[in-house]
Amino acid sequence: MYDSRLLLDKVYLSIAKPIRKVLVSVGIIHPALPRFITYSIFGITTFLVDLGLLWIFLDVFKIPLFYATSFSFLIAISLNYFSNRRWVFSGTSRNMVHGYIYFLGIASLGLMFILGLVWLMVHKLKIDFVIARIIAAALVGIWNFLMNKFLNLKL
Repeated sequence: MYDSRLLLDKVYLSIAKPIRKVLVSVGIIHPALPRFITYSIFGITTFLVDLGLLWIFLDVFKIPLFYATSFSFLIAISLNYFSNRRWVFSGTSRNMVHGYIYFLGIASLGLMFILGLVWLMVHKLKIDFVIARIIAAALVGIWNFLMNKFLNLKL
């Protein structure tokens, strides 16, 4: 049976980790940059999963918007937690359940920030909603990374 997680682990250990180690040791990159890049890749993937699930829940299953948004967010952010826990914050000593609860709290605050930022940019600054959403996602993504790195998973 094919296990994609094992393949990703092998690729990381044999290729990405040694390259990262050399680039950090010679001062080309900051030690936190590779972790942040990996976090960002999972964040973009989570964003796409969230949008895809939202579309499926709305158009295929005809679930009302409020519930569809809630379900897609919860599923996507849960997948994000487990992937980040495995590949971004693997050195944490925090209990899995406690980490998940903190992660959901940080993500929920992030969602409130996104809603506020998008509203501000669209209604007050007259920025297109897609651009506003992308800007808000980038700003909140940085905030989420820092909160999880230093407060939740403490690396």
